[in-house]
Amino acid sequence: MLKNRIFLLAILLIAGFLRFINLNSLPVTLNRDEAALAYNGYLLSETGKDEWGKSWSIFLESFGDYKLIGYPAILAALFKLAPTTDFWVRVPSALSGVGLVILGFWFARTLKLKKQTAILLALMLAITPVFIFYSRIAFEANVALFIFTLSLGLIFSDAGKPKIIKKVAILFCYLLSVLTYNTPLLLGIMFLPVIIFIYGYKNWRKWLPVILGWLIVSLGALLIMRPVFAQKQNITLFSDEASVLSYNEYRSNLPPALRQLVGNKVVYFSPQIVVNFLRSFSPRFLVTQGGSHPWHSLPNWGHIYWWQYILALLGLAFAAKIIVGSKNKRSLNSWQSLLEQPLKSERGISLILLLLLALSLVPSIITTDAPHATRSLLFFFLLLIFAALAFEKILKVMGKPTLIILFALMIISTIRFSQAYFVEYKNDQLMFQPGFSQIIDEIKQDNPNEKVAIVDSGGYQYILAAWYAHLTPEEYFSSVVRQAPNQIGFRYGQQVGQFHFIAQEADRSPEEIIFVEWTGAEWAKVKF
Repeated sequence: MLKNRIFLLAILLIAGFLRFINLNSLPVTLNRDEAALAYNGYLLSETGKDEWGKSWSIFLESFGDYKLIGYPAILAALFKLAPTTDFWVRVPSALSGVGLVILGFWFARTLKLKKQTAILLALMLAITPVFIFYSRIAFEANVALFIFTLSLGLIFSDAGKPKIIKKVAILFCYLLSVLTYNTPLLLGIMFLPVIIFIYGYKNWRKWLPVILGWLIVSLGALLIMRPVFAQKQNITLFSDEASVLSYNEYRSNLPPALRQLVGNKVVYFSPQIVVNFLRSFSPRFLVTQGGSHPWHSLPNWGHIYWWQYILALLGLAFAAKIIVGSKNKRSLNSWQSLLEQPLKSERGISLILLLLLALSLVPSIITTDAPHATRSLLFFFLLLIFAALAFEKILKVMGKPTLIILFALMIISTIRFSQAYFVEYKNDQLMFQPGFSQIIDEIKQDNPNEKVAIVDSGGYQYILAAWYAHLTPEEYFSSVVRQAPNQIGFRYGQQVGQFHFIAQEADRSPEEIIFVEWTGAEWAKVKF
């Protein structure tokens, strides 16, 4: 018992070190989404209003890419006690990353896995690239992953020893996760049949309160957050402009008699969804390259290590074999027992995990940029559970030498990733356009009353300027001017404080004597 606690403490120290070291400066600056969370959190802390002047709205419009209230509310509370710095903006995500390590151990134990397997899972969560990377950026998805996974673990725990307090905790955690990021709501709706299966369909007195509460939270969120989901639909295969045009062309070319049968969106997009599903398991996405977005992984790095990938595939194969079983296990009584008490057997647990794994990919595979890491975080978590299960079986057959090999692989992998992240990546930060905060500080000190023109090709620089200029709520609300909405409904900032955001130098007005522009290598300031 003491030895296990020492192991867990050591793992937590490793996880904390990898997530908190140089957190304020690596990545070198906040990205636009982090800045939106940060400044809205600051405004909420000071005034109870977001950047649009709305009081504690469930969703914050920001520049049009809606942010749910969860992360900004955490920051609003945090800023009452801590300074408004980049470090503290990222702390909730980093703490969630460390918490996920503890949660992984407990989650494994609720599934009746051995302590050594649970410890192995915790260690893998501590050193896996995707969980380190996401914990070092203020990702709402990372905080939501921790809370939503906690609700799932409580469901497994409640199914074994039901208590009212657990049911309240399940629903509370689910509600918090839904208020933090969009993915848990979609997953929560799809997981409803699996939740009933976890409890055992005959044990309706156990699962009915949870299912009813879960439905109330889900339907309430769908109703209240309709504008959020209307905006997010633009990234799905079913609503993306190019995809819809392609679908309409396909449908118009079909004979009228076939349009009802094969001319619907489900039939048309199913092959692409299947392809996206398979690509989510590809070594390119998981190990070698990652997704298409540079904010989601290191350059030329995937989300997990090769040895984890191999173990995860073996774990999936072992789980499938357990579910199929031998002929005498495929009897009617065996399947009936499985449906009534799934957590009592290895087969039931394997089936539940496979169902959760498959469903966890849905938010990613229905989007235009699939496979997508942010919407697949629960998938990575579950994949590592299969990797831990596979190693448990390998260890049983091959003995302690395999444990030594695994620890050697862990040490080598962690050193290589740390070198890539804390050395190579540290010196390759141009994608974040570093130096903007220093330019803003310099202007505030040397030219506090001068009008400034900033070339802003992306449209998001206003929120970074507001954060790094430390604009007070009075300064912000009295000066903010927004552009008209673009074709997807985004409304970018045109003016905050003394800063005017323009498309090119020619748009600068004569009274704007300070001109700032990103040259491709640095932020340059010119005084006319």
